[in-house]
Amino acid sequence: MSTRQLKSGWLGAILVTVGLFTMLVVVGCASGAAAQERKVSVLQSELPAVIRKAIERAFPKGRIIRIEKEVEGEDPGQYDLEIRSGGKEYEVEISPEGKVVETKEKVPEEATPGGEQGKKWTDSFNQEDCTFSSVGGNRFFILEPGHQITLESRTEKVVITVLDKTKKIGDVTTRVVEEREEKNGELKEISRNFFAVCRERGDVFYFGEEVDIYSDGKIVEHSGQWRADEKNSREGIIMPGTILLGARHYQELAPNAMDRAEIISDDVTMKTPAGTFRNCIRVEETSGIDAGDICYKTYAPGVGIIQDDDLVLTKYTKAKGESISLEDVTPIEKKTADVLIAYDSLTGNTERMAQAAAKGVKRVPGAVAAVKRVSEVTRQDLEAAEAIVLGCPAYYANIPGRMKIVIDNWSWKMKVDFTDKVGGAFATGGGQMGGKEYVVISLLLFMINNRMIVAGPLYQDEEGQDIWAEVGAGAMTGPIDPGIGPKELDSASRLGERVARLALKLEE
Repeated sequence: MSTRQLKSGWLGAILVTVGLFTMLVVVGCASGAAAQERKVSVLQSELPAVIRKAIERAFPKGRIIRIEKEVEGEDPGQYDLEIRSGGKEYEVEISPEGKVVETKEKVPEEATPGGEQGKKWTDSFNQEDCTFSSVGGNRFFILEPGHQITLESRTEKVVITVLDKTKKIGDVTTRVVEEREEKNGELKEISRNFFAVCRERGDVFYFGEEVDIYSDGKIVEHSGQWRADEKNSREGIIMPGTILLGARHYQELAPNAMDRAEIISDDVTMKTPAGTFRNCIRVEETSGIDAGDICYKTYAPGVGIIQDDDLVLTKYTKAKGESISLEDVTPIEKKTADVLIAYDSLTGNTERMAQAAAKGVKRVPGAVAAVKRVSEVTRQDLEAAEAIVLGCPAYYANIPGRMKIVIDNWSWKMKVDFTDKVGGAFATGGGQMGGKEYVVISLLLFMINNRMIVAGPLYQDEEGQDIWAEVGAGAMTGPIDPGIGPKELDSASRLGERVARLALKLEE
């Protein structure tokens, strides 16, 4: 082969290599560009313990405004939050392992060019072009009589009902929508809101509200009420018929009511106790009167509002003849409860009790039992369990030292959050006494100190009525006793069943 041919061959190989590399880069860039970020909304109650701990450490007195979890993109599993603390708002990113990746203070909009002072809020809606109707509504705001939504938090409950009533505001016949607000079971407010839909555009207009504020069951004031036909007042839009990301509009236009809304997201997926909803929109509501008044709401297609700050949808009732797209909602999943049964055993007696407890768990539909030696339990096992049953032999009326070290490390070194998990305990021992009850109480005290809810086995009469309960289950295994009998195994089984039923009840 000549030198010229050799050089030609090398040159060709180089050109081919460069060409292939260029193709790979282009394909890689194209595929990277095609990979889009997708997030889903997460309820505060659904945050993993490790994420809650990270928030508590970084913002001990902070209030969570928004939570989203990245399911597709550069950082799948990452949690993106907005937190208000010390009068400021922060954007926070937390890894799935609970590490705060980034914290960034949100600059007040009025301090930025084109911010609050430069923002424009639509307050003119060409109502003269509308033919108003008191029934119908649009995709995100329903005005069909009988449509009802219930939103709840730990302490508050709001029931929104489209009534079979109308009210004339000026020349427009509006639909009356009632909101009943309770706090800790006590009625706080009833408002009757007046809406009508523009048939031509699908915009739902807000024409005012009547407000009754309650204290000790009596009406004490009517603050916040207004009507569009009063002096210096006009109707606003509560929900536009066409959703445009970033659109801003006034909802109320009155001397004492100037709420306004900005559509900040149009592809939200949110899980609620009433189901998982897709294709939702999120709205940031502020006030033209009080700059510090801000809240976030989420609306689902065919349903309406499903989240108002801490309040989330727990149930909804469709009006007769209403339908909802199956593309927008996933029916609520059947509740399940994972019960971890962790034990320490040398001779196998305590293990038999653990297996009996598992049989009791399996009698409860929706409950799943996992039986493990305490030394084999992982952090993931503990965090995934809705309930934990602990069992061990009594060693000189005490928990065996090897087990005590392990369970103490769960909260001390592993930092596992046991809050509101259900717990139960059982013990075995050689003698009639032997300290079994003391051991059970010691295990329950460990659970109570870690903010768990504890329960013991239930016993019933011939008619199936609960007649008494015990602190835990136990068995005598000593040389005089012939060994664990059916009644002792039954006590463990009843314990497993009771714990599983309580865990499921709390899940609901």
